[in-house]
Amino acid sequence: TIVEQSDFKHKIELQGNVETDQNILINSETPGVIRKIHVKEGQHVSKGQTLITIDAEILNSNINELKTSLEMANYMFNKQTTLNEQGLGTEIELEQAKNQKRSLESKLKTLQSQRGKSTIKAPFSGVIDQIFANLGEMASPQAPLIRLVNNRNIKITTSVSETHLANLKMGTSVDVIFPDLNDTTIQSVITYIGNYIDPVNRTFRVHVELKNN
Repeated sequence: TIVEQSDFKHKIELQGNVETDQNILINSETPGVIRKIHVKEGQHVSKGQTLITIDAEILNSNINELKTSLEMANYMFNKQTTLNEQGLGTEIELEQAKNQKRSLESKLKTLQSQRGKSTIKAPFSGVIDQIFANLGEMASPQAPLIRLVNNRNIKITTSVSETHLANLKMGTSVDVIFPDLNDTTIQSVITYIGNYIDPVNRTFRVHVELKNN
């Protein structure tokens, strides 16, 4: 064999975990009967797309009642303002009308916000991995309705012995091998090195990000 000079690459093999921050269980913020499920398992959804609609009939009724009361409160406030400008009304009556108007406006805003929560939307684009809810069931903040997952951007997390700390840096080349995917190999680099040494096993964490998975 002809002796040749070349760079020596020292490689170590570690077991890592595939993780994503976009793997969540979606719950309802308010209780109510599920009126419609707009998606199916395995379906791709976009950010802001409606997933589930919860009954808001009672809220709609309360909002309509408040709007009627607010119309009357606005009429009384305008009337008291006109009388006050003419020197016929009292300052107390004007303040009472103003407070009544502001109180109803605040209540209306709260109810409209609650009604908005009756429509559950996707917080990010991804795939509907699992649907736990059924049509006609009662949704509650404690029970998850849907699992939404986006594996487009993932990271591989592993723990490295502190003996290799001096030899690793941001940008160090890494071969990521997936045995369960016919030993598929992806070349990448270290994107994060932890600043904390675990006192139990004397290791530090390393991340390798994979974009556009």
